[in-house]
Order: sequence, then structure tokens, then C-alpha cells
Amino acid sequence: MAGATSSEEAITSIQTLSQVLEARGFHLRKWRSNSPDVLSRISSNWVGDTSNLEIRPDECSKALGLTWNSVKDTFIFNLNVNFPDNITKRSFLSQSARLFDSLGFLTPCTVSIKNFYQQLWLLKLDWDSPLPDALATKWKTFRKEFEQICSINIPRWIHTVSQQVTLHGFCDASELAYASAIYAVQAQADGNTKEYDVNLYAWTDSHSWLSSHPRNWKPYIANRTSEILYLVPVDSWRYVPTKMNPADIACRGLSPKELPRCGLWWEGPQWLSHGMDSWPKQPKRDDQTSLVTKERKRTAFSFPVSVNCDFIDSLLLKFSSFSKIIDIFAFCFRYITNCKARVGKMKSNLDFKGKCHVPPLTTYERRQASNKIFSYIQNLFFKEEINCLKANKPVASTSILSALCPFIDKDSLIRVGGRLRNSILQYGAKHPIILPNQHEICNLI
Repeated sequence: MAGATSSEEAITSIQTLSQVLEARGFHLRKWRSNSPDVLSRISSNWVGDTSNLEIRPDECSKALGLTWNSVKDTFIFNLNVNFPDNITKRSFLSQSARLFDSLGFLTPCTVSIKNFYQQLWLLKLDWDSPLPDALATKWKTFRKEFEQICSINIPRWIHTVSQQVTLHGFCDASELAYASAIYAVQAQADGNTKEYDVNLYAWTDSHSWLSSHPRNWKPYIANRTSEILYLVPVDSWRYVPTKMNPADIACRGLSPKELPRCGLWWEGPQWLSHGMDSWPKQPKRDDQTSLVTKERKRTAFSFPVSVNCDFIDSLLLKFSSFSKIIDIFAFCFRYITNCKARVGKMKSNLDFKGKCHVPPLTTYERRQASNKIFSYIQNLFFKEEINCLKANKPVASTSILSALCPFIDKDSLIRVGGRLRNSILQYGAKHPIILPNQHEICNLI
């Protein structure tokens, strides 16, 4: 298969190719062309049937299967199928497989057939079992409209002498399928362009996923948008309303009766043939929908810090007032808590609108700070005892705490047990916190 821009060029190619192959014993025959002038200048013995040419699959190319009308220079579809009255899964697959559409011209119809496939498989029918009445009626209605497909004539020649081409790719997805449709728009040739100038625009009815950087999305969305934007830059993407998107027709399906008259599918939106001023206006990005917010990645910063125990000890011993130490630790823990808090769920304690304002420490914050200090000191001196108590084992008899019946409270502090648990004293008096007398901070208390 080949082409030429003029009859003279076609005749020259035929003569040259025939001479080269004849020198090796190959005689070319059955030439076909959409040009009567070319056919009239070829020997009648070399010309094949000038009616419909059925391009059948062969050993070299198995992707062909179209019917070409060389007189009208159009592709057509001939469906000579005898449909039996008793429809089974086997007969349905046999009938529908005869609709061969290698270039996707009939995608809106073939999508409907593939959806029918899925419904049959979900029913888990045997190959020769009759289809349920509802599906059988649906398929009979669909196949009666098959004759409408025979009226479709698709021009084979879509190119012009223009060297400026703009490709418009439309994509869409539904619960049934996802599809794309590509249209070539060619400007009138002015004779000034020396090289082919090909522009590319991609259209989708979604204006959230591709307008933001992939790093802003969770991995599933990020991986796919990253690959898409690598192939087609973000500047080439445009928004198109669903009703103007021809790919929407392909992914939702269309009956054979409606397809021949569907101008949106065959020619694309009307504004494609006009200037950019007539293109759909690009809306502002809306990232606040529940679906978009759900897929947006929440960024968190982590700063691993290695803390030296000597540093904490030096901080504890730097001040001569235990109350002062508690205040310092409480402010440190407040800062850490505010850093962990999510925006909107916990207000910052700093008012940046004016003067810096730091609320006073609460009783809860001071108590938490003192408990953290006590827990740190206990871990320094009673490590083995803590491990035993956490494992629900008694402390060793050689431990200095064995006589105190120690236990660990809800704040992970070791307290004194014993018979005072039944007294009417306050909790801190019944179960005082155990601290070693070797640590300097105990003298400050």
C-alpha cells in the first residue's frame, strides 16, 4: 500500500517498483487505485477489481480487515451475519466478533458490545445456555440496528497540502470504559511553511488532577499524573465540558442507529474548526471538592533528633529552682504539641496579628512537665525494676524497692503500693512517687 501526490508520481512509482521486482522474477499484478487516470495508464492485465477491495489479513500484517471502496475512496463496513433466533453465549460471541473495527471508527458501538460481554460473564452462564430474556431482548434490539452501520462511509484521504497540523486529543472515562479520540485540524496552506509544524492539545473534562503538581497527590494519583505530564506537558492540557467531549460518547456507548448521525463523534466539536477564541473558557481550579481533598497528600516534616542524656542533666541542674525547671519543660512540651497539631484543629498560642502573646501555663501543663522529669529520673536509676513491672513480674528481692510494693501508674511513673491503698488519703499521699536520693534535683524538691 502506498500513495502519491499526483498521477504522474504514482505512475513513476508503479513502473520503478515493477521493474525492480521483475528483475528478480516477481511480477506485480492486480493494481488498484482511487484515480481513474492512473488505472487507465496501466496495462489491463495488471489492474484488479475496481470495486470494493477487501484488505484481508496476511502473514505480514494481521491488523488489517477493512473494506475499501476504491471508487469513492472510502472505508465501509459490510456485515453479512445470519443471526439465529436461539441466542446463547457462544452464538453471541460468534456474531459480535464479526464486527471488526481495527481503527476504532465504531468504538461507541463496540464498547456497548464489550459491556454486554461483561454482563454475560457475571452471570456465569454455560456456553450453550440461552440468554436471560432481558439480555436477549436487548441484544436483538441492538443487532437489528446493525444495518445502519453499512451506511457509514469514512473518507480514506484526510490529508491536505497544508503543512501546519494541530492534533486535538480528547479523553474520558466512565464506569463502563475509558476512551480517547484524536482529531487533526489543518490550516489552509499559504506556501510559506517549509517544515511541518505540529501542535498538540489534550482535552479532558477534569480540571483538578493535572493542574496540580504530582507531588501534591497520594501515590496512586501521583504516579499516574506524573507519567501523563511527562508525555504531555501541563501547558498542552485544556478543559472541555462533558457535553462537548467526543470521548464521552466512546466510553459510554452508542447504538448503531445513532452513530452515523453523531457529528460530535465524526467531526469533533464545532469550535475545532475555528480559532482559539472560540475554544471553551478554562474554569478556575476547584481543589475543595471532597474527592480531590481525599486524594491530596498531607505533608509532614520530620526532623530526627538525637538527644544526649548529659544535655538533659545539665538542663535540670542549670537552675536552682524546681518550679523554674518545670516552667521551662512545660513551655518546651507546649511547643512540641503545637508543632504536632494539625492546622485548624488546634489554634496556635501565638497571635501574629500584633504583639506576641504567650498564655500562662496551665496546671495540666505543669503537671505533665513534672511527670516527664520524674519519669526520666526513674529510668536512669530504676531501669531493671521498670522492666519487671511492665512485664507483670515482681521486682527482685535484692532491689531497694522490693519493700515498697511498687507499681506503675497510668503516667508510667513508679509509685509506692502497700496497705495505704485502702486509706481515705488523696492519691498522691497514698501512693507517692518514688525518686532516688542520689539525683541532685531531688534536693531542689
